[in-house]
Amino acid sequence: MVRTLLSALLCLLALNLNVHAQSVEHVRQLDVSGMALFDSNLFVVVHDTKAASDEARMGMLHIRDDEPPVYLTVEADWGKKKERPNDFESVCMLQGRPDELLAAESKYHEGGYGRIFHIQMRRGKLTWEARVKGMIPLPEDTDNLEGMQTIRLDDHRYILLLGERGGSDDKPQGEIRWGTIDLNQKTLSMNGRVSFDAPDWSPSEKNRDISELYIDDERGLWIAASDDPGNSGPFRSVIYRAGTVSGDPQNPIQLTEHRRCGNSTDSKSKRWARPSFR
Repeated sequence: MVRTLLSALLCLLALNLNVHAQSVEHVRQLDVSGMALFDSNLFVVVHDTKAASDEARMGMLHIRDDEPPVYLTVEADWGKKKERPNDFESVCMLQGRPDELLAAESKYHEGGYGRIFHIQMRRGKLTWEARVKGMIPLPEDTDNLEGMQTIRLDDHRYILLLGERGGSDDKPQGEIRWGTIDLNQKTLSMNGRVSFDAPDWSPSEKNRDISELYIDDERGLWIAASDDPGNSGPFRSVIYRAGTVSGDPQNPIQLTEHRRCGNSTDSKSKRWARPSFR
């Protein structure tokens, strides 16, 4: 069942997703950098829009049977230009808070940004609204964060898993880092890290060992990796069942022999969405 689900998600989550925007008649190309299941057939998506741009940072994607998906705009007051999100690359829902989520920028840029946004979603008359409840800084050495998941500890504390893609001079290998995030105190205390090498190709600056993280209902940890030679491709993506997770804040990840469970060519899997375990 899991393999069937993953194959279907790979087909759905191609790099450029054709959606019908609610406010326009023509079909547009939308670059989706992260997504999470918000409700049945409804996904919250984030875009890697840069700080200076007025383009959307978030949207809601409604998947319908036998009909094209519908993209619903999200209105948000991000504040001043310097406070706008820069390069959202990951998003995840918060267990126990069905209308709340975390969205993270990929890294620090020009001495700023590098933030996790705690966001509450609300349905408006014609659009969705995003209310920023708080911002929490990422570790200063965060580099190309592309996957994020949470494990609930109590009403306001979660184990936070951060997946850094690798493929850079500073961090050639992928890495999963973890810590405890406190939504009330707006703090993140990091507790550990472990490297992850996608085993199906030789190390290269074009390889992203981690392009998404996912936790299934049985606490299985899944990782998507991608080969990204440039905007024109060709792309290749592979999905691995990499191990399991637990509720231990000091050591929540148990990596096992990486089991390859799916692959896709000519697409780059950066979006992967189902609810984490509760």
